[in-house]
Amino acid sequence: MTTPAMGILPADGLKPDTRLAANADRSEVGYLGVWAPTYDACGTVDQAGGTGYVVITKISVRQGSEITLVDAVPATNGKASLKAGDKTIEIAQAGTDVLNVNGTDLVRCTTP
Repeated sequence: MTTPAMGILPADGLKPDTRLAANADRSEVGYLGVWAPTYDACGTVDQAGGTGYVVITKISVRQGSEITLVDAVPATNGKASLKAGDKTIEIAQAGTDVLNVNGTDLVRCTTP
């Protein structure tokens, strides 16, 4: 297996929600997608030893092995709060390819 290019997701081994998130229509909800702490870390998403990444679809947020069912809403002034029961996920998007989830800065990962 070759090492994926910077910011590129692995070609194999991606979970279904990762594929959905990576190919999501972001015209209304710009933070949908796959996010990692660094561009190099994008190559570890859904791979053994991969950590720190976040997968956001219209209906879920997955951080590591923990998945939370949510209703993704458009951001207001670059910010959104996704609520699921007593849990809140705070999202701040400073640019198309930069996101902060609950205080952690992340970059967008793209498909090969």
